[in-house]
Amino acid sequence: TSGTGTFNDNTSLTPVYTPSMDDIDNGSVMLTLTAFGPDNNVSDDMTLTIFGSAMAYAGEDATTCSSDMYELIEATAENYVSVEWTTSGDGTFNDTQVINPEYTPGSMDVEAGTVTLMFTVTGNELCGDTSDDIVLTIEAAATAYAGEATSVCSNSTIMLSEAMAENYSTIEWSTSGDGAFNDASSMNPEYTPGMNDANNGSVMLTLIATVNGSCGETSSEVT
Repeated sequence: TSGTGTFNDNTSLTPVYTPSMDDIDNGSVMLTLTAFGPDNNVSDDMTLTIFGSAMAYAGEDATTCSSDMYELIEATAENYVSVEWTTSGDGTFNDTQVINPEYTPGSMDVEAGTVTLMFTVTGNELCGDTSDDIVLTIEAAATAYAGEATSVCSNSTIMLSEAMAENYSTIEWSTSGDGAFNDASSMNPEYTPGMNDANNGSVMLTLIATVNGSCGETSSEVT
């Protein structure tokens, strides 16, 4: 060999040749067969073209929020003709034919809590295809609804009975004014307007729902 690969038996007429990394990096190697006769030796050469096998890496398993797009930034591919992403769920890729697309979870993905994303790399026809997958854990985003705008007398309290939240770990109410809640961490507290609230004629009350993990918090306001 002109390279650094090896034969399983270089004295056999039909040996097996295993290319080395240098052979692969060079893309080809010259193999020479020499026949030794009683009076003379004769040789013939062949060029062995070597295609690198396709490589696919989808990335490490990860966690994302149901309200976010997940960018597959860790994915890599080598020696490929084309690539394609597919999902076991009902989410969507912004482009299935690129190495690092963004994935938006679907409603079935959120309900199941996980989805498997498959990365298939098409290689040279001699080398075939390869694939890798990533399991994406999907955490449900918190939702918050503070209620419809309403009115109250300045010397009265009002119960925020329309407020709702889902998928939360904690909730907290805040005011843009100087009034007070009887329990700011309750879903449906009572609010007593302050003097500044009454003088201004309105106040903004904000319900913040927070969830542990990747989703963070969301909020809703009521006047």
